[in-house]
Amino acid sequence: MIDIQKSLENRGIFLDKVGIRGFQRPIQLQIGTEVCPTVANLNAYVSLKADERAIHMSRLIEILQMWDGTVNNQTILHLLSSMRKRLESDNSYLEIMFPYFMKKSAPVSQKIGFMNYDCIISARLNHEQVHFDITVITQITSVCPCSKAISQYGAHNQRGKVKVKINDFDICDLKKVIEIIEESGSSQLYSVLKRKDEKFVTEAAFNSPKFVEDIARDVNINIKNKTNWNISDLSVENYESIHNHNAYSEICR
Repeated sequence: MIDIQKSLENRGIFLDKVGIRGFQRPIQLQIGTEVCPTVANLNAYVSLKADERAIHMSRLIEILQMWDGTVNNQTILHLLSSMRKRLESDNSYLEIMFPYFMKKSAPVSQKIGFMNYDCIISARLNHEQVHFDITVITQITSVCPCSKAISQYGAHNQRGKVKVKINDFDICDLKKVIEIIEESGSSQLYSVLKRKDEKFVTEAAFNSPKFVEDIARDVNINIKNKTNWNISDLSVENYESIHNHNAYSEICR
């Protein structure tokens, strides 16, 4: 049967990424000895030489279907190598977007509930160089220091979103980065809170007011003091409770 994709291309333009987006399938995160099931949305790409017309995209689907779904640094490297070899490309790229679920105890009652954290693993194999980056999105509570300082009866508070991208990351450290981020806000979020927990969380947040600028700096400092991770991007966005806009702060490297 004729292979149109392998037709000779004469426009002479190299394509950095060609592939598929939005492929969903179940996965199992391997974090140390723990296996955490979840569902992932995947993007898979390879580079295309200037003299080749197209790739066989079905081969990317076949590779992702044959994979057992286990996610760790070794299995990701195997996927990238398989993509590059099967499609005869110089470079391969994989993006895995998923919610990570973790059990968390309320601060006083110790009631347990699930918390979800959105994560993106971005991996690439360029020639013989492999890179693993992860983006972790964690929600926190913030109390406005200005509002507290000028108000007689309280201060406005809101949820915020902290987004951290770390280069050359080992997925075994996923819990640790979440814990560091959560400790850097005015207070943490919980899925289950009884009245005594709500009192504790409200008062703890009120006693630790922070601007988005404070939270961004504290996350950066805490990661540097407690790890050797390489942060490439860090942002904080507060869903302001008394404004019709959000507050934002970012550190780029």
